[in-house]
Amino acid sequence: MLFTKRVRGERFIGETTRKPVTPAGAASVRGLPPGAYDLQVRDSRDGTWWSDTVEMMGEMSPLFIEIDFVRVCGSVSRGGTPVRGTLVFGTRSRRPSIAFDLDEDGRFDGHLPFTGEWALELEQDNRRQFLEAVTVQPRRGKSHAEVDVRLPDTLVTGMVVEEGRSVPGARVVILRRGDRLEKEMFSSADDEGRFRFVGLRTGEIQLRATKGPLASAWVFLDLEDGDEHKDLELKLVPDTVIEGRVVAAGRGVPGVRLVGFPVAAGRPLLAVSGATRADGSFEMRLPKGLQKLDLAIVAPGYEVILLAVQLAAGEPAPLSINLQGTRGNVLLITDDLSYSGWVSFGNAIVPMRDFRTLMSQERRTGGPRYGHSALEGLAAGPWTFCREDLPDRCVTEELLAGEDVMVDLRREHLE
Repeated sequence: MLFTKRVRGERFIGETTRKPVTPAGAASVRGLPPGAYDLQVRDSRDGTWWSDTVEMMGEMSPLFIEIDFVRVCGSVSRGGTPVRGTLVFGTRSRRPSIAFDLDEDGRFDGHLPFTGEWALELEQDNRRQFLEAVTVQPRRGKSHAEVDVRLPDTLVTGMVVEEGRSVPGARVVILRRGDRLEKEMFSSADDEGRFRFVGLRTGEIQLRATKGPLASAWVFLDLEDGDEHKDLELKLVPDTVIEGRVVAAGRGVPGVRLVGFPVAAGRPLLAVSGATRADGSFEMRLPKGLQKLDLAIVAPGYEVILLAVQLAAGEPAPLSINLQGTRGNVLLITDDLSYSGWVSFGNAIVPMRDFRTLMSQERRTGGPRYGHSALEGLAAGPWTFCREDLPDRCVTEELLAGEDVMVDLRREHLE
């Protein structure tokens, strides 16, 4: 069991206390300062079976933790061939997180703490691949659940180079766009700068290599089962650097959050982020070959704006972003807050889910007057909101300073 002290209920400090669990399932710890702790139950492979926040108040009554178990067995194969490696239910970055070794037949057998949907991750050598989520549930009359993962028979290989020389150890990442852009797999180039990805899911992917301040342009592939894309070359070059300053009433504004949504070859790429320094200046590094960068700018105490930056050849001119302090609120009325879509202001267009996540992180959503569908403190001017499932049914409203406007995105209203 691990006890990790929290700071202000959100962030952790580095002091962690580990206590082994006896065969009877008991563990005890004494001498911890009062406060909130993140308590985890882990196995010998560092898998997390249970976690929660507990408040330590000196001497306490025993805390009872009950974990249900469900047996799960199955296999992983690619093109009919068994896959060796480690299959992680929950993935390494989530909790719970349980790992199973795959035998020579690609099979595994073990237990999970609950039934339901689980994210999956496959680890092989120095590669990590994120798989489609699976549902773990015993069939009627069965005491265990069966999960069989069938990977497509796909192959992508290549080399990372800089000025004609191979680059060992470069990081290669593959992204996939579903409802949003997500990591599919990442790895490191070998001693000869080569990389190899097998069993990637079908559909469009984008891949790029990085090492230090260098990065390659994004490469786009459309995979089908049985496809082989061999001998790709990812050329490392210095990033494009965008510099600028955010000001209000002639003075620099510190602590401004900037999130950029790059576009290359007409396709959205992985977002980049930054923040202004004490004098309001900022710097963002981007891969070469971009056509456009749509910036979402959230400044404490000021309006939220979107800004489109056109990227021509060479380094772009420094940006000067002037905040006026004029803002209003938008109340989104929708039958599904999780829908995909986009929001635009001026010539900038950003994904709706990412924008709502950013607004939530900056405490610009909700409140007692609005509920969870509000977007607070947007810049005055015309805002457009669109649903991806109804792309030709967008709503544009002129937001005036100090006023509220309602945007109805319900399907029954748009159709």
